[in-house]
Amino acid sequence: MNIHQLWKVLPKGIVLVCGLAMLVSSFDGIVLSQIVSRVTLFSKSSTVEDLLLFVGVGLGGVLMIQLATWLQDYLKNQLIKGLNQHYKQELIRSLALAKEDQSDVGNTISLLTVDLKLIEDKYFRVIFECIFHGVMGLISLVYLIYLNPFISMVYLVFALLAMLPSMLFANMLGRATEQFTKANEAFIKNTKDFFQGYAVVSTYQAFSTFFTRSDKSLAQMETRGLNLNNKHAMVMFIGAMASWVGYIIPTAVGLFFVLNGQLTITVIIALFLASDRVIYPFRNVSVYLRMIQSTKSTREKIATILAQDRKTIETKEFHSLAVRPTIIVSNLAFGYEDNLVDQANFCIPFGSKVLITGVSGSGKSSFLDVLQGCLQPRSGQVVFEENGDEVSCSAVQIARIQQEPYYFDVTLRENLLMELQDVPDEHLLDLLNQVGLVKELGETCLDQGYGENGSQLSGGQKQRIEIARALLHQQPILLVDEGTSAIDKQSSDIIRNLFFETDCTIFEVAHHYDERIKRCYTHHIELRNREMICHEIA
Repeated sequence: MNIHQLWKVLPKGIVLVCGLAMLVSSFDGIVLSQIVSRVTLFSKSSTVEDLLLFVGVGLGGVLMIQLATWLQDYLKNQLIKGLNQHYKQELIRSLALAKEDQSDVGNTISLLTVDLKLIEDKYFRVIFECIFHGVMGLISLVYLIYLNPFISMVYLVFALLAMLPSMLFANMLGRATEQFTKANEAFIKNTKDFFQGYAVVSTYQAFSTFFTRSDKSLAQMETRGLNLNNKHAMVMFIGAMASWVGYIIPTAVGLFFVLNGQLTITVIIALFLASDRVIYPFRNVSVYLRMIQSTKSTREKIATILAQDRKTIETKEFHSLAVRPTIIVSNLAFGYEDNLVDQANFCIPFGSKVLITGVSGSGKSSFLDVLQGCLQPRSGQVVFEENGDEVSCSAVQIARIQQEPYYFDVTLRENLLMELQDVPDEHLLDLLNQVGLVKELGETCLDQGYGENGSQLSGGQKQRIEIARALLHQQPILLVDEGTSAIDKQSSDIIRNLFFETDCTIFEVAHHYDERIKRCYTHHIELRNREMICHEIA
């Protein structure tokens, strides 16, 4: 994220008008200098016409400057709003479509609310302020040179002194900012860990231990924050003293010329007031450059996320089963730190119904992750073929029923449809009726929301909604991960019959099953001792 990239995103017309408004408002110092210095020209011989002219010209100049300042702020806010919206949209898309799984919701929210707010306040806004103050300083400097080249150069030299503290202490402030950022991230991580595991902490009454850990993390973050603020305060103090030296010494030089009759007090007042619009803006530019530098690590983090490869999104039509693949597993090994499965070889024809069993931790759910592309094999491969030709993984539509499905905070209809269009309510209600939900939720259930993550639904109801959604979308491969664990046996049998009647390949992970149910499957995959053995069921 740099200036060149921002320029590509910004609307050029608004930038041009904002730049013109910025240029006009930069004459603020000159207008102020002219107004105040004109006061010294009034005497007993001045007329009412002179006074009215002074008021009219003064108010006219101020009005022009203030209108330009308002327009600049208005357009600047529009531009920043566009930048915020663009980068939030891109971050959401990059995180959602990253080739690697992005499962840390806390980090995602922190990126969108904390990190991007930091970028807005200390990068987007500061860039505009830096340009504005730089332009104001240059215009005021030209005016100073016009009034008196020699003294204006004295003012300029001392104005540069005000910029030195920020330059000299930049590395120190950068290190302090980095330390605070790390401490802040550690505090957020610790707090998230505490509240995500709150049930366990409460069960074992371990509050004292976790409060101590939280207090330590909080104290370290606040100490780092205090250290950073103190360093900023020190730099601001040195910079302010340098600024006052930059006002007083050049003014003293100008007064020396007044004593020698080479300048008038009117010119000195004009020089003093105009110099404020040189020293003050240049000092601010140095502060703004330090702020921009302090965002470097955050900008690099965001740039890295935006640079990730994204999954390809392919549009699909309702009831489209164009790809009906055979699944070929060749020399497959997968796992995490150690392999869960060392080597597997088998073939699953399209339309097969596959039962997957094994002890906890043997790799059942991980195998579903491999099929879905969420977990990359450590060796070997899973190939999708149709009529002997290999099919791209991105072209194969795979649905998955989770043991603990997520329910979006929208209506039941929207939870079922996702991106499907023109599906009649009668069809949706028929599906819900088949899984026993219409009787429980009522005929008007499609327009109901049922709370955040389905808080008003039972676990079994959420599972059946996910099952109905999978049946509705009719994707050629359906992965069922303990998908009926929260449903009574009678409902489970009904739902399994619905599965067996579908024209798709089904992989179902199940801990509890009987021989009668097992005979309904075409294949049985057993995981044991890091082996994956596939049997055909006669």
